[in-house]
Amino acid sequence: MNRKKLIVAAALSCVMFAGCGNITSGNSADNNSSLSMFESDSPMDEPSMESDDTSTDVSDSDDTSTDASDFDDTSTDTSDSDNTSPDDSSSDNINPDEYVPDDITSYEEQSKITMPTYYNYEYFSDDLFIGDSIFTGLSLYGILDKSNVAASVGNSIAGAHYNTLSNYNGTAVDYAEEMQPTHINIMLGSNMLGPGVSLTGLVNDYKSLINALETACPNSEICIVSVPPITENSSLAKSAGITKTTIDSANDYIKEMCEELEIRYFDLNTALSDNNGYFKAEYAEVDGFHFKKAAYDVLLFGLETQ
Repeated sequence: MNRKKLIVAAALSCVMFAGCGNITSGNSADNNSSLSMFESDSPMDEPSMESDDTSTDVSDSDDTSTDASDFDDTSTDTSDSDNTSPDDSSSDNINPDEYVPDDITSYEEQSKITMPTYYNYEYFSDDLFIGDSIFTGLSLYGILDKSNVAASVGNSIAGAHYNTLSNYNGTAVDYAEEMQPTHINIMLGSNMLGPGVSLTGLVNDYKSLINALETACPNSEICIVSVPPITENSSLAKSAGITKTTIDSANDYIKEMCEELEIRYFDLNTALSDNNGYFKAEYAEVDGFHFKKAAYDVLLFGLETQ
């Protein structure tokens, strides 16, 4: 394994297989930019999930609180040093080579890629991606610059509105206000769909976040990305009590909300699903929940070309 792959493997083994991750945003091309932060990562330890019950009690209550299963609670340290090596103990004795991402293809080489994974990196150079541990992979894989990603492990919709980001003295909304991006792409909700979730509350949280972003960034276009799928036998989803039925119901609510608010909605769930509506194996990590690099290619291709 070459040095580049080894570095990425170390970071991903912490983020995506030990339920870990960090806020990832950071240096733009101008090292003097006021948005240059998020240089260090704060991965989390494997969560302790108490429920194996895969059933979901979907409530239409107006209660905006949700039974969030934030998958990551404890910080560990990830080094960006050239001497970084995978920690076998964090991957449950699974060969770390299985976690090495595909080679990142340069912009000049992208014309050789068969559709639908072709997209223009430059299209997203002034965009912001707000999300949870899944969106941290956008920068961890080296697909986008850290300055384009404001995501954290276990993040929720309300958390993006109210919680202070690591390595940035403010919330995701504050960061968006400072950045004034062309597009704000949001994918949240996966951590909120455990038993007893209120989908009405989830939508109310989204409306509050959207209102705050529209006020902070009046010239930015907001796009809500659907909650992504899970594999049929996802260990992580099972531990959190998250089911395909709940995900589908949540996306119905989110899509209806976007139509009501005239906000762009991107159905990534369908794009990543097989004929039975489950996460395609070629896109899913071993936990059946997080993304391989190919899934991010589908995401960006869809956002650019939809």
